[in-house]
Amino acid sequence: MMTIHKFRLDLGPNQSIMLPFGAQILSAGFQDFDLYAWVAIDTEERRLCRHEFSVYVTGQDLGVITSKRLNRFFGTYHRHDGFVAHLFLFGVWGDHG
Repeated sequence: MMTIHKFRLDLGPNQSIMLPFGAQILSAGFQDFDLYAWVAIDTEERRLCRHEFSVYVTGQDLGVITSKRLNRFFGTYHRHDGFVAHLFLFGVWGDHG
């Protein structure tokens, strides 16, 4: 069965979350002070894949992000207090099931 689940994302580079194979990140946004991603997941899928991403704030050094990797930009998110974060999705790796 396909359902939508919410996952909290930390702020910072070089992160990953394990999601079922075929999971699709639909959107992201702030709730209160935390950034979340909403993901469509097949609840019957047992194989897992690592989804790699980074979250940067406006003005932060992008570090190792090269111009080739900038095309992995997923979106910009505004918090109610004026804080802004930018999400980059870098890849999905493996079948860990």
